[in-house]
Amino acid sequence: MINSRVPPEIKNEIKKIVFSEADKFCYVEHTKADNSKFMNNLLDDARIGGKLKEYMNESKARVYIKDCLLHKYTDSLKNSCLRQHDPIKLIKDLFEVDAHIITTKENIILCSTESQIEKFIICNGTVVRWENALRKALEFIARYKNDFTISPKIILQLVEYKNDMTEADHLLIINALKFIEVEVVFRNKLS
Repeated sequence: MINSRVPPEIKNEIKKIVFSEADKFCYVEHTKADNSKFMNNLLDDARIGGKLKEYMNESKARVYIKDCLLHKYTDSLKNSCLRQHDPIKLIKDLFEVDAHIITTKENIILCSTESQIEKFIICNGTVVRWENALRKALEFIARYKNDFTISPKIILQLVEYKNDMTEADHLLIINALKFIEVEVVFRNKLS
């Protein structure tokens, strides 16, 4: 693993600094080009890249910042946004039935009606990678297919980090997924 030689206390300190800098920069609201410049600044920062380069080469430090730290940062924002929304209320709003949570794992919430016949899979993801959320839901169904007497209903909760999607963009995703009986709910991180 890339970061195995970095002591845990240094990893934690670097993570705090990166998260703080990403917040100040509004990392999730910028273009890829702007984020690339931001990455270069993190790599040039003595507290971040300078410290990491004591344990790895510059290329590995860049990969660690991008694939580990900034990925964790965006995941934490997504999860923080999604924690504000009750999955039971979501099922009630969409299907007008009462349900309860059976289990939560792998960014998936499995719910059921009281009779245990109707089941619902709520899979969390981001708008830009909605297909990953759908794939995770389908993989979950395939892995636990013996637990379902009828096909579960799939709901994708997708977080938007920016307000740059048009109504047409939303409708394209909603209508495409509705065709295969998948419900979509957009959650805005900025609201």
